[in-house]
Amino acid sequence: MPDSSYYYSLYKQKRNAVNDYEDNLRDLRKALSNLTDTMGDEIGNINNELDDLKSDLNKGIRHNYQFTSRANEVTEKKEKAVTADPNLSIAVSELQDEITRVDGLKNEAVSDREDYYRQYETKKDKERQEFWDKIF
Repeated sequence: MPDSSYYYSLYKQKRNAVNDYEDNLRDLRKALSNLTDTMGDEIGNINNELDDLKSDLNKGIRHNYQFTSRANEVTEKKEKAVTADPNLSIAVSELQDEITRVDGLKNEAVSDREDYYRQYETKKDKERQEFWDKIF
């Protein structure tokens, strides 16, 4: 039957695994945030610039239907949301799936870690009791 050091070793392995999973989750969430939030901000900035350009062009050249029509076409070419791009949408979905998978692995490792620590404590208590029984 294994002694307490065996369970403590398993506990430390799971503790390290949990830390690794948390690091991986942090990196994955940062990548997802960069893809959705930061890129979304960039898209918004580009679209605002296009709106400003159209407005400035329309103010600068008035009463020219052909020019106004072309200036309006600029805003039709605005950037779409990140999820509107099929490739980026797939990347977002894959990142979300990976976050879910790694989070599940982390939760499993946390459960195992706690179980191994309980077994370690139980075994350690039993070893102490056996030690005291030998002395007295």
